[in-house]
Amino acid sequence: MPVVSVNSHSFTLGGAGNVANNLRALGATVAFVGAVGGDAEGQRARTLFEEIAVDTRGMIVVSDRPTTRKTRIVAHSQQVVRADWESTAPLGAADRAAAVGRVADAGCGVFIVHARNAWLQGLSPKDNRELPPLRYEVVHRLKRDFADLTIVLNGGLTSNADIQGQLEHLDGVMLGREAYRHPWLMADWDRCFFDEPVVPRSREDVEDQMLVYMQRAVDAGEPWSHVARHLLGLRNGLPGARRWRQVWSDTSLKSESPRAVARRAHEMVRLD
Repeated sequence: MPVVSVNSHSFTLGGAGNVANNLRALGATVAFVGAVGGDAEGQRARTLFEEIAVDTRGMIVVSDRPTTRKTRIVAHSQQVVRADWESTAPLGAADRAAAVGRVADAGCGVFIVHARNAWLQGLSPKDNRELPPLRYEVVHRLKRDFADLTIVLNGGLTSNADIQGQLEHLDGVMLGREAYRHPWLMADWDRCFFDEPVVPRSREDVEDQMLVYMQRAVDAGEPWSHVARHLLGLRNGLPGARRWRQVWSDTSLKSESPRAVARRAHEMVRLD
């Protein structure tokens, strides 16, 4: 069993506290909003923030929650072990409302809230995007509690029906990976959600416009692949989509023009 002799110890801000410290070093005015426990570590965190002139009025003390603390034992400039004290449980409704209220008091009127909690231990980043449950009711309650604020939901929305269902409760929604993976989902949004006429266009029309953009990138000295990778979801759900993506992802074709690669891709679609 390793035994270490402690010669010195120190306390520093980590995580969001380190970001606040860096911003202060750049001359920014920083206010911190977050939860700490009603313990000595929570008071120490407040003191460390105040020492670097960070506004701590947004700190919420949760008496039954430990302040997150990570103890690192370092020997010969190498970390030997780290011990963590923390709670991964979500904040209760009252503490969550208090945090939103303090940010709103500082002048923020729009809140984009992710409905899925991140589990800090035991899950990969990919699993964290899929396995923790979606808690839409938490976001809905924030809107009920703060009717004058703009509350936008993020997380788990994959269809226009999903979006419409959330807009019945909230001011807006945010789509991230789904819009990237299935961009054609957005083709009907002007009509569905803004009562605006839809400009008739096909996926081929969009691809053709992207080819023009790719050629401009090539003429400016950038590989067309830097643009094409953002196009790969365009045909998802259609026959031949996989073959089409394979052609646009083929690194051996980088010396060819975008239009030449597009012709190859559509030939593969016809063969599928």
